[in-house]
Amino acid sequence: MSDNPKQERTLTIDWLLPDGIASWLTSRAGTSEIQNARGVAMELESSLAAQVKEICDEGDVLIGMGELQDAFKNFSEALSLVPEPKEAYLATAGILAGLGDVYFQAKSYVQGKEVLSDAMHCAGAIGSPFLHLRLGQCQFEIGNVDRAADELARAYMGAGQEIFSQEDPKYFEFLKTRLKPPASGRW
Repeated sequence: MSDNPKQERTLTIDWLLPDGIASWLTSRAGTSEIQNARGVAMELESSLAAQVKEICDEGDVLIGMGELQDAFKNFSEALSLVPEPKEAYLATAGILAGLGDVYFQAKSYVQGKEVLSDAMHCAGAIGSPFLHLRLGQCQFEIGNVDRAADELARAYMGAGQEIFSQEDPKYFEFLKTRLKPPASGRW
């Protein structure tokens, strides 16, 4: 029996990323900079961007329907379409956000934390309220409360209380224990 009751609730999903994507994520572990020779965030070519968007939109619908394994396949497919260096493309952060959301919805919080942490190394990720929200929720669920507070605060600063409106209230209640109340006194 684990000393951390939250850890006992996490699942490990056996959905494996295709080899190329898995090795790309593994190679990203521990890096803190976007590896783009041009130093600029890149956009996908328009027809590829439309294809990736369609696949990701379908993945979002599948998440809403609770079809998590199918959603996982969609986001994995979308990621496989992004050329190297993947982290330099703005689309990659959104795709990894989708994968992280799949893991979160499946209560596979450790895997969610890993994918969402990788997403933070991609162009356009820092400051994304949704990415910070999901990463904070995964950190909370695995007992990393200091990291959770930091990420949830970033989500709150970026999108206000509204970003918590469709989430379990425990996340915003936790955040309120870590932040000073707004000057108005109203959250």
